[in-house]
Amino acid sequence: MHPSLAVGTEGPRLFSHETLPVGPKWEEVQRLIASADTDRHQDIRDRAILLLLAVYGLRSGEVVALTLDDVGWEQNVIHISRPKQRCKQDYPLVAEVGEAILRYLQRVRPRIRSRSLFLTLRARFDP
Repeated sequence: MHPSLAVGTEGPRLFSHETLPVGPKWEEVQRLIASADTDRHQDIRDRAILLLLAVYGLRSGEVVALTLDDVGWEQNVIHISRPKQRCKQDYPLVAEVGEAILRYLQRVRPRIRSRSLFLTLRARFDP
């Protein structure tokens, strides 16, 4: 290979976000949320969780870490612990999300001492 040829050759162009995984389309997310809009206990809980993931972009660990105290009903705020930033952030409580959480609390969540917001549906009732 001639030395001057290598100088003029360019490698492939890589974009900074090219390797990031691509999420589902919004229409698919809406279909998934709508599929959980039933009266089954599991669907009531799962719909509230799906809305938190979709609307606020929460990670699964952030949803698991939510407590009953993190929902400020009077202020219409939800407090999210952000472990990566080591802080809590407050977000306005979107009406649809608040209604889904309230429906879960009133109809599905076991009445136990645990302060975790979301619990398993069977005995031991873990977060």
